[in-house]
This record gives sequence, C-alpha cells and structure tokens, in this order.
Amino acid sequence: MATRIAAMMMMMMVMPLLPATARAEGESYRGVLGAWIGGSGQRQDGVAAGSASAALDVTVFPGRRLVDDGTPLSIQAFLQRPHDISVSVGGEYGLAQHDPVGLDPGYRVETATSNLAVAGGGWIGRVYLGAGLRGMRLTQGASSDDPGLAASRYELAVIEPSAQVNVAVHKRFHLGVRYRYGLRLEASQPWSAPSWGAVEVWLRWLTAGQRVHGTGTLFTLDRGGYGVAATVEGFVTTRLGLFGGITAENGLIFVNSTGPYERWAINAGAGIWVTRRVELVPSLTVYGTQSLERLFVVPPRQGFGSLAPIVWAASLGVALSWRF
Repeated sequence: MATRIAAMMMMMMVMPLLPATARAEGESYRGVLGAWIGGSGQRQDGVAAGSASAALDVTVFPGRRLVDDGTPLSIQAFLQRPHDISVSVGGEYGLAQHDPVGLDPGYRVETATSNLAVAGGGWIGRVYLGAGLRGMRLTQGASSDDPGLAASRYELAVIEPSAQVNVAVHKRFHLGVRYRYGLRLEASQPWSAPSWGAVEVWLRWLTAGQRVHGTGTLFTLDRGGYGVAATVEGFVTTRLGLFGGITAENGLIFVNSTGPYERWAINAGAGIWVTRRVELVPSLTVYGTQSLERLFVVPPRQGFGSLAPIVWAASLGVALSWRF
C-alpha cells in the first residue's frame, strides 16, 4: 500500500512536467489518465478509526476520439458517446481502535484492501453495450496489548463480473441498467463461498442550456438490499463545476461476520480544469454508518431506522486527471 500511495504522490509531482502544449477548442483526445488519493477518520463512542486510499486508472477511446467542442469539459464524453476501455487499480489501508466500554484500550483492527478492475463497451446507434470484471482482496487482522487475547487474521477475495446497457433516449438524457454478479472466495473455504446478484438502474440528464448536469441511481440486491444516490453538478463556466450528492444504503456486511448496516453519505466538491486537459477535483464526504467495515456488502435483513444510532465520520480526497 505504501508503494501505491508513493506512486500516486509521484504522479501528482510529475504531472506538471508532462508536455504542456495548451490544447485549444477543437483538439481531439485518445483517452484519460487519472489518479486519486484520499483519507477518512472518525472518533466517537470509544472508537477511533482512520484510513488512507489511492487509485490509478486509464481510459482510452478506441475508434472515434473525444473532441473538445466548446461544451463544459466534464460532460463532453457524455454528449459525444465514444467507445471506451478502462483499467483501474487501487487500495486502502485502515486502522481502528475499539474500546467502547473501557475494557481493552489496546484492541485494534487493521484492514488492507486492493482492487483491480477492467471494463469496456461501445455504442451501436443510441444503445451502449458494456461489460466489466472487478477483483478485490481484503486482509484483516485484530490484535490487543492484552497477552491473554490471541491475535486473529482473516483473508477474503471477491470477483465480480458485470454487464450493462445504456440507452440515449435523447442527447441530454440517458437511461442505463447494470447487473453485477459477486462471488466470495475465502482462503479457508474456497469452494463454499456464497454468491449474490445486484441490479443498478440510473439516469443522467443535462439541462438545455448545459448549465446543470445530474445523475440518479437506484440499486437492489437479490435478497432485499437497496440503496439510492443522486448527484447534481452546476457549471459556473465550461472549466469549473460545483457538485453535491447524497447516498443512502442498507445491507449486510461481511468481513469476519455478517451484520446489518445502514449508511448515509453527503458529499460536495468542485471540478476545476486547470488547463483544457488537466482537471483537479477536491471533494469532501460526511457519512454515517453503524459498522466500521464498509468495504463490501451482501443483502440485508433489516430496513432503515431499525439499527443502533449512526456513527458519523468524514473523508477528504483529491482526484487528478489528464486527457491525452
């Protein structure tokens, strides 16, 4: 993980040294290279936790290139509908200290995850057909300063293929549906892992004046889990957008055990195009959840409002992208 984070920092230092030819309106691009780095933290009710994450991704547009046509830079791919192929890799490290009743202040849980995903698709008229494959590996260890408590370790691997269909009902209004099939593989029991399915339905829209862009998503899991999300972005200029969003989820988490959870998140940020091909996106998210293990979910057994009080936390991140 330290290597990945160092690579992200190196990229952010090197980006200003890349060829700085100022591309003007009318230029075309073959793809986008992006990087993300962020962290989160909380301290409440005897629990102190923090995490750091980093990711790197690249998207290429085979066939027809993306053209800078003078519309807001953040939505040019949405309007032009190029074919795309993407690869992303990332990871997260988290440390939590639990002592809700003051019995073991040295009890701590360390969690490390790594992710690799590939996806791609293309447009046939107004219809987009796409597919993807994601893999996630998690390692979690618990330990204590109390010599009478034995340390524990847990490993988990997940693979998740997906397929999606988008329809451009109008140039400024798209509908889409995606199906994800998840398969959990545990190191100790590789052939008895459960599987699950999830369906996401979303819409994307843009106002006639190209000043406001938004998305809405509804997802459901095959045994009752559900969630909703919405984001709205307003463009101050073609190179500056301000956005905000809200997400609500309900499900079961599996790490060492399965338990019901509820999660609410509110985020805000800005898309700042430093040049016509370099974008900087700082964002802040405030979220509440019943459980610290927020890495993956399986279907729930309870609904919203049926759990213990939500624990609030915050995360801050910065994304950097470069169109080439």
